[in-house]
Amino acid sequence: MKRIAAALLAVSSLGGCAAAQVPAPDAFEQPVLTVRADGFANLIYQLDCLALPEVHCSREALRALWANGWSEADEGMLQRWAAVVRSAAIDARAEDEGGLHPLPHATPDAAEQLRVAGSLASDAAAWKRRAAALLEPAQVEAGLGVLAHFHPRFAAWWQAHGAPAARDAAAALETALDDPALARWVDELRRFYGAGAAEGFTLHLAVIPAEAKGPSYATQLGDHALLEMRPGDRPASRLEVAIHELCHRFLAHAPPAARREALASFVSVGDQRAMAAWALLDEAVATAAGNGLGAALLYDEATRERRLAAPLYGDPAIDGAARAILTLVREQIAAGGTVHDGAFLERYRTAVEAALGAQLDTPALQLRQVALVRDPALRPHALRLFGLLRASNGWEATLDEAPALLGRWRQLPAVVLFDPAEGEAMERVRALVDDPTLTLAPRTITLRHTAGGRPIHLLATAPDGAAALVDRFVACAAATAPCAPPR
Repeated sequence: MKRIAAALLAVSSLGGCAAAQVPAPDAFEQPVLTVRADGFANLIYQLDCLALPEVHCSREALRALWANGWSEADEGMLQRWAAVVRSAAIDARAEDEGGLHPLPHATPDAAEQLRVAGSLASDAAAWKRRAAALLEPAQVEAGLGVLAHFHPRFAAWWQAHGAPAARDAAAALETALDDPALARWVDELRRFYGAGAAEGFTLHLAVIPAEAKGPSYATQLGDHALLEMRPGDRPASRLEVAIHELCHRFLAHAPPAARREALASFVSVGDQRAMAAWALLDEAVATAAGNGLGAALLYDEATRERRLAAPLYGDPAIDGAARAILTLVREQIAAGGTVHDGAFLERYRTAVEAALGAQLDTPALQLRQVALVRDPALRPHALRLFGLLRASNGWEATLDEAPALLGRWRQLPAVVLFDPAEGEAMERVRALVDDPTLTLAPRTITLRHTAGGRPIHLLATAPDGAAALVDRFVACAAATAPCAPPR
């Protein structure tokens, strides 16, 4: 009997079929997971990856896959797809009432919901029905045009390479999930996070070329996880990632009061190091529990030793934080405690500060939760910056909207990307940093602090220099010293 997988969607050439329910044992809360590996959803995943720099994915591998015969028309269609996705509202969520720092988002925004809609679409008509709730009619039609443009080439690759790999992976996952010990471990994680039953969580398999180098990626969007896989991947490696993503879902479904109290315990420390440790908590704990402790269930002894000797996560800061708390998380779960317990959070913060030290003083870590303020024309560069910073949560605003956003959360770090040649833009930036005499030349990066202690990084650039300035800021964000002036 399948202990975790209540549903498996069989893979067709470009779609899936219905699934059967499996009864749950009585001894513990039964996780109910669904596995999908639809061809059309894979096309949309590839377009999102290629068109949206803020999406974490195997971009270089997919660029190589599409490189043969790539044209200017293809590039134009890709830009159109980016415009379609970004036309969805980035952040209309109000999940708490304001204060010094916001809670991480617990629900996907409209652009992320559009990605979920793509993951659930078995064909263009299904995407149209789902997208219509999130986009204006003209944008839906534009998206359909992009899908029609790329679909014929994708379908040939999917039928020859993608579908067989997805079919094999889905079947292997179903077999691997037939393990009561694994189901019990997932339920222990649910209790550790203080979350409700793991029902309705869907794993979407995104096939990437076998030649892809480096880590594979996964993204949790509400009750959905997008998991990259290469042909030949071991089921255990995909299960490891699935449990990691499920940990994110559990944290998002924890009681809001517990989440607010946990945040308050970091805010009360009163320094940016503590807030950087807070910004790492979601990924660090998911990595420790899902990847580190989960290895004991998923691998034989020799494989487990090799796995633990390799990075648990592709981001060195998160990997270091996760390793620093492995024993702490194991002990907390064994004792029946939760991630929100005050003593656990204090020990977590102490362990992470000891492990990462001065790294917590760098913008690279302090901007893992960030307010992005930008000129409308610079929005694509701001979203690319969000991806390059590996930010876990972002709140976006135009210069006009910035006072309301920054006034709501009075210590949330901010990055302001603007063109200083625009007089109104310069005036609004002066007001944000309370400096009526501020003047910045293009290609300038500077750091200001508000009276309440909020760091605001100002990136002044003309549109044609924005990409280079973003790259320079990201390069120097890993250091504690200010960015050097341009040459």
